[in-house]
Amino acid sequence: MKIFLIICVLFSAWCLSFFLDCFLYGSPVPLNSSQNRDEAPPFHGATLDNVFWFLQVSDIHISVYVDPGRYEDLKLFIKQVVGTVKPAVVFVTGDITDAKGADQLSSTQESREWHIYRDILNQSQFGDMPWIDLRGNHDAFNVPWKYHREDMYRQYALSSTKHSSVAFKWSHKTNFGVYSFVGIDACPSPGLKRPYNFFGVLHDEDLTMIEDIMAETKRDNGTIILTHYPSSFITSDYKRMRNIFSHSIAHLCGHLHSGGEYFFERLAMYARHPDGHLELELSDWKFVRKFRLLAYDHDILSFTDTSLHKWPLVLITNPVSTHFALPGREPTSRIKHSTHIRILAFSLWSITDVLVSINGGSNQSATLAAKGQPLYVLPWQTSHYMHGKHSLTVFVKDSKGNEAKVSQKFSLDGSKDPLDKLPGFFLLTDHRSFARMTFFSLWLLLVTCLMTAWFGAGFQYFQNMTRYPPVFYPFLFNLLYFAVGPWYVGEVLRDVYGLIFVHGMMASGHFIPGSLTYVHGVAEILTYYLPLSLYLSYLLQPRNSKKWRHQCVLYLWMAFIALAIMYHMRGVRRIVRSYGWISLIISPGYCWTLVLGGLLVYLAIRKGKRT
Repeated sequence: MKIFLIICVLFSAWCLSFFLDCFLYGSPVPLNSSQNRDEAPPFHGATLDNVFWFLQVSDIHISVYVDPGRYEDLKLFIKQVVGTVKPAVVFVTGDITDAKGADQLSSTQESREWHIYRDILNQSQFGDMPWIDLRGNHDAFNVPWKYHREDMYRQYALSSTKHSSVAFKWSHKTNFGVYSFVGIDACPSPGLKRPYNFFGVLHDEDLTMIEDIMAETKRDNGTIILTHYPSSFITSDYKRMRNIFSHSIAHLCGHLHSGGEYFFERLAMYARHPDGHLELELSDWKFVRKFRLLAYDHDILSFTDTSLHKWPLVLITNPVSTHFALPGREPTSRIKHSTHIRILAFSLWSITDVLVSINGGSNQSATLAAKGQPLYVLPWQTSHYMHGKHSLTVFVKDSKGNEAKVSQKFSLDGSKDPLDKLPGFFLLTDHRSFARMTFFSLWLLLVTCLMTAWFGAGFQYFQNMTRYPPVFYPFLFNLLYFAVGPWYVGEVLRDVYGLIFVHGMMASGHFIPGSLTYVHGVAEILTYYLPLSLYLSYLLQPRNSKKWRHQCVLYLWMAFIALAIMYHMRGVRRIVRSYGWISLIISPGYCWTLVLGGLLVYLAIRKGKRT
């Protein structure tokens, strides 16, 4: 028992140090360009200057097998939203196509999906507006390397020919400054079939390239990083990557489908890194047709996430929300010198009313800054709001009768509101390291318990199993093999077979570091190895034991085993559909293990009957 307590204490200390490193890895980093401009004009006024806006959409998942509405609505988005908003640029942050088979388990690049996407773009009238599309993990399914014939992204995406490296810079140059956007392709190479490319990869040479690009943006008015993967789902030198990203205003990403089919439905996935920059994951187009409207107004970033068919679109650009204000990184002191509240309002129909209320006071009408433009302004006296937090409510109505109401808090003394903690966990935690730490901790804990029982030094419950070598030795060997040996052989790329370990995948002479494999490893320990060890020990108890005679315990075990069998049969089906029948035949660390488990249960039952 002392050994168990020591392991628990060490594991707790390890977890504590890990999370402290993730959430407290640095103090806010001021950007020199912001400090130089913080108190300097121009200030927010009544004219349409020093402002531009742009759009982001993510996780479109065009599919020829399910939901044609995804690409039909994309046409509508381009026609109505892009046509009305007239952004400076549109960014697509990955997963342009679904790349799944009709069974939704197998995966490969489907040329028909890419044809649909390119046809939509070709039929759209963009004019000179840039459309920058990044690659997502679905766009890299079954792609051995860039420029391979399976790499449909390189053939059909608009940005592929212009930006062929891991990272690129696109700059929006205006008469009031230069604004840089750094796109990063973190898709692993080779791009394996699903599910084991859920995490991105950035190698040291990739980080060096990104550092060089970021160095070029130091004098720019603002820098935004765009990726498909959140930084917490990129396998890399995590501290170095976070240090690079800390020199940006914000990191825009997708991938997690917040508000879509997964468990963080209706969860706004926004986080503020300890160094000060924002990480903003955008909900998907696939299920909820979300997109993001962003604006730089006098070098201060603001944004809103909204849905297709929702009019009017409203974005308050001055004053900025206390949730997303970045003093020290943006010239937020300009707000207290501003003369006007500024609001962007868009609709398919003419805007009839823009009403503004501060701290629940009477409504005041904002007016157009320039005819035919979307900026509405309202004079205000900032001296009335210099201390504490205040509320601002904007009500917008169009001639069709559509209404929108936006409320947010603001402050002029630098006060900020914290963002939700749960999104912070998803966006700030190094999930690969966390999954690896959890896997080896659970594995070591189980091995230690069994070995302690084998030596007779504790864990009497397990001693029933350790005293019967025909059951104990195969189980222990299988548990040790699970952490070091290959789980199975599979067709990880078309006509290319690879080995899947908990540590990663070997294919075509390349090693892809493990990430989701550790998550699956944790699930295996919790749903197979731990319950099986407990059940075998239960079966090998003396028949006259009170625990054995307790029928309720037996029924609970039977119910749990039935659920575990269903779970693992589903896993076997997923593996076979993903990597072919060979993954079932040559599967020493997975399918063979299930057969071995059944054999060990049979031996334990026979042993119990004999005694």
